[in-house]
Amino acid sequence: MPSSLIHRAHSARAIGAMLLVFLLTPLLATGGGLALSPLLALGGIIAFPGPDGWRRAIRPGAAIGIALLFLVWLGVAQLWSPSDAEQVSLVWAGVLLYGAFALACMRMPEDQRTWPRAAFAAGVAALAVMLVVEAATGAWFTRSIKQLSLDNPALFRNVGRGASVFVVLAGPAAAMALAHFRHGRWVALALGAAAVSIALSFDMIANAVALVAAAGAFALACWRPRSALFGAALAAALWIVFAPMVITAAGPLSPEMRADMAFSWEWRWETWTYARELIVQRPFQGWGMDASRTFDQIVAMRGFDLERMPLHPHSAALQLWLELGMVGALLGAAAACARGMSRWSEAAWTSATSAAAASALAAMAVLSFVSYGVWQEWWWATAFLAASACILIGRGRA
Repeated sequence: MPSSLIHRAHSARAIGAMLLVFLLTPLLATGGGLALSPLLALGGIIAFPGPDGWRRAIRPGAAIGIALLFLVWLGVAQLWSPSDAEQVSLVWAGVLLYGAFALACMRMPEDQRTWPRAAFAAGVAALAVMLVVEAATGAWFTRSIKQLSLDNPALFRNVGRGASVFVVLAGPAAAMALAHFRHGRWVALALGAAAVSIALSFDMIANAVALVAAAGAFALACWRPRSALFGAALAAALWIVFAPMVITAAGPLSPEMRADMAFSWEWRWETWTYARELIVQRPFQGWGMDASRTFDQIVAMRGFDLERMPLHPHSAALQLWLELGMVGALLGAAAACARGMSRWSEAAWTSATSAAAASALAAMAVLSFVSYGVWQEWWWATAFLAASACILIGRGRA
């Protein structure tokens, strides 16, 4: 078969994968987002590049090297983990398949990116509409699909995850509209208005804080495109390094302060304090990959007996320290910085691509550091979706 036909077949397959993933994202995200992981993995399988595609797109460098070291350390930390090896295998498989999807976006010729860009923007816009309707109807769609009552605490946790996905993807969608769509300014404004409404719904303060961080990073990138992403990456890296020290410096909260906190945040603070206590016991190598799930200490709080470590610390920075120790935390921080520095001096890093990447990174960092576990597959899929969108923006008109 001639090479031109092979190339066209690969492109058609990749475009099909992108349309599938981007157009199904709103439906799956609104229902809680957990199905985003198999969806993106399927997209990666469909669009999986050949060996030559991997060699051309991935050049040796600090960012790649540190990321690989981090992935290797996950396997090493599994050796002393009380948990089984399922989670590290899922992370490795996810990085491979999600990375294959992002690589397909990277290899997509400029003249073939129109439909994938339109599909991504349409998908994020549809997600915005669905979440606004969910907020107005008491999460009718999620209640119908998952058979949850209105007073079930799991209801808003599910739709709140969908809101988190939207907060991360809204910046890349707005930047894509500004860079490539004729009336992109109106699309960006509509997405921004929807983001405010959605972030303030579903009883998730973290979404609102993440939106503020994302909007600030977006605005900074429009002004200083070549430094905004590095600044966001550096801030995330510093928080990873110093998170246990911050919890220690804050010290135990007084009973009065704890009584003034929302119940969920008091429980979260108890979890963070417990994580810091465990980190001090094994500061260098950590307790092992996915060890957070194995701690079962109980604490009495407001008349309830609760787990001090409910599956994970609800802080990516503390979880890295707890499970992977200082080595894993420093590798994670170095990977974030190296990714930002690799774009530091590139003139092609325009305001559109920088705004998309910086806003997504800022939102991911805030939500990861106060809410979600670092190994949750749907959250990794969200990060790779945002990265794929940033790649598809390309140079644009910005």
